[in-house]
Amino acid sequence: MNAHGQGTYAIDSIERRVLDYLASHPHAADSAEGIRRWWLGSQGATATPEEIEQALARLVDGGLMRRVSLADGTRLYASEQEHSEHHVAH
Repeated sequence: MNAHGQGTYAIDSIERRVLDYLASHPHAADSAEGIRRWWLGSQGATATPEEIEQALARLVDGGLMRRVSLADGTRLYASEQEHSEHHVAH
C-alpha cells in the first residue's frame, strides 16, 4: 500500500481508465504526464506519478500497451493493438 493508502486498487482503477480511453481513442499516444492530465480526468489529479507509472508498466508487460522512448528520453504509451494492426496492414 502506498503513502496515500490506496494501494493496488488505485493502480487497477488507473489501468481500467487507460483501457477505457484507448477503447474510445485507439490511435491515442501520450506520455505518463499527458495520460495523467488528459486521459484520467479527475482521477489524474489524485493519482501519484508512481501509481500511473506502475499501471502503465503493467499494461505494457501484459501486452495491452506499448512504450516508445523518444530521443529526448520521453516515453510515449499507446495501444499495442493499434501497433499490431498497423503492422499487419502493411
